[in-house]
Amino acid sequence: MNIKKITLFFVVLAVLVFLVLNFLIPAPPKKLVMVTGSQSGAYYAVGLMFKKELAQYGITLDVRETSGSLENLALISEKNSGVDLALMQSGSGGADAYPGLESLASLFNEPLWIAYNPAAFSDLGHDPQSIADLKNKKISVGRPGSGSFQLNEAILQLNEISISNQNFIQLNNDDAFAALKRGDIDALMIVLAPDAELSQKIINDPTIALMSIEQAYGYPGRLSYVKPLLIMPGVLSIAKGLPASQKLTIAPVAELVSKKDLNPATTYLLMKISKKYFSKPGMLKTENEFPASAGLSFSLNEDAENYLKSGPSFLFQYLPFWVAVWVERMLKLSVPLLAILIPFFNFIPSISDYRKKLRFANIYRDLKMIEQGMSDHQDQLKLSNQLIDIDQRAKELKVSDFHTKDIYDLRMHIEAVRARLMTNT
Repeated sequence: MNIKKITLFFVVLAVLVFLVLNFLIPAPPKKLVMVTGSQSGAYYAVGLMFKKELAQYGITLDVRETSGSLENLALISEKNSGVDLALMQSGSGGADAYPGLESLASLFNEPLWIAYNPAAFSDLGHDPQSIADLKNKKISVGRPGSGSFQLNEAILQLNEISISNQNFIQLNNDDAFAALKRGDIDALMIVLAPDAELSQKIINDPTIALMSIEQAYGYPGRLSYVKPLLIMPGVLSIAKGLPASQKLTIAPVAELVSKKDLNPATTYLLMKISKKYFSKPGMLKTENEFPASAGLSFSLNEDAENYLKSGPSFLFQYLPFWVAVWVERMLKLSVPLLAILIPFFNFIPSISDYRKKLRFANIYRDLKMIEQGMSDHQDQLKLSNQLIDIDQRAKELKVSDFHTKDIYDLRMHIEAVRARLMTNT
């Protein structure tokens, strides 16, 4: 193969590599969109944290405010919404309704707080201990479409109580807290992270009590996305000794959800950031409890699962992110590329051998024609010139040392024809 053909081969190879990398093994996108919740909520703060961290890797994250989990699921499941990631409360949706989504991890617990006015429950003769104790009271259950409303509806249904009962008021979180303080409602049922601003207001307000759900261990078997959560005395505030006695509640988890076509390198980066921020111990979690695969609403992303089990891969552990991305892409490309190139390179010697044999065959064919010309008494000078041309072609043949014998055999045959031609002259 001459220089032009070798150059053409490598140009074609480079184009092939480019096409495969960009269409079959694309690089992670430089811009992502995440839907969260209201700006006063924990989800929005988590989104801003991811935004700050991703910026260090040259990735822009657009954090969008929404009304909550259900709107987030609706947005990320829309084909042309442009949304890549969503934060949601576990149990807000599942694979049947949203088949194009996967879970990356659960990030933290979101307890159900049932905060109440003690005076409103004095007729019970004891502190409220079960959802049944709320039946005849005026309770805020959250706005339709929120994670709180959806969980509360499921809990009430298990207690054979309809959420449409006129005693259950549909208020947003801030309005519900204000209504409880004014005495307009007797209690509120709200799902919030313990360090959320509103959670802290509820926990630290001396006029408000937290209910302990004594039947908490009965719910996980019926609602797979929640778990019982025991809050021991002093856990919420050591200085104030809150709670004064242990409280039992249930908790879904905050879940990071993505579309199924999320780039594996992006998944790795999100898991790395999640590990950095959410593996630390907190008020209602132990060290390395999160990120986790428990309590998820969707099937776990394969790359996220590998990270949770084994940590970062060798490449991402020891190389800068974008270097690791390119090396990983090339490694992924090498397998199919070798599958193509190995047979191709094995075929090259066959092509070369065939071309050599073809040149020999053409020369022998022309020799045979000269012999035929001698038998037909053709012009001897013309035949002699043809033989000179054949001899020159034989001298120009390029063969390896292994085929030197073929050259000598050919030239011996040319000399034999030359001798016969001279005899006939």
